[in-house]
Amino acid sequence: MNDFWMSFWPNLAATLVGIIAGVPIALWLNRLAERKVGQIRQSEERERLRTGLLAVQAALVHNRDRLLVLLDTLQQNKALFDVGIDTAAWEVSRDEIVPFLRNAALHRRIAFHFSRLNSLAHLCSLYLDMVAGIASALGGVEHTRDALRNYLIATSTEMIAQTNTLCAEIETLLKVPKSSKNMGTLPRLFRRKPGFP
Repeated sequence: MNDFWMSFWPNLAATLVGIIAGVPIALWLNRLAERKVGQIRQSEERERLRTGLLAVQAALVHNRDRLLVLLDTLQQNKALFDVGIDTAAWEVSRDEIVPFLRNAALHRRIAFHFSRLNSLAHLCSLYLDMVAGIASALGGVEHTRDALRNYLIATSTEMIAQTNTLCAEIETLLKVPKSSKNMGTLPRLFRRKPGFP
């Protein structure tokens, strides 16, 4: 019986010390692991947002060039058969941008810009029809055609200015440092998910 008690007290003490020291260490290690997983997830989300923004920026630059051609053509009283505006980049990239971009105003302006580009492309098709299509043979179409042409010129000029502004804002977002030392800048650009440290 003495042997039992002699081994019981040291074993009990070792168990208590193990519990008292082990639980905080286990919780600390768990917190470190969660933080690392959160940093990896933020890095992946940052890269997805960056990829989406690069695709949108490339489309904006392409569209600006096409709008300049359209503007020049309209000023010469001519019409383009195909404006060649890229609106598919936003459709493809928005799932990479919407969940992670915290700047709601920029998100809205990008979406609205591409929506207006769709409308502009449709109106250019109507204008082409009024210049060289069946609608050109209708009586009184000249007044409507001139009004549409003036509207397209004004809208194209406005869209070019919007494109320049959006490209500059996206460029600013893309220049945010990637290093983990600069993680403090993330909350301004990315939506923080629940459970992130």
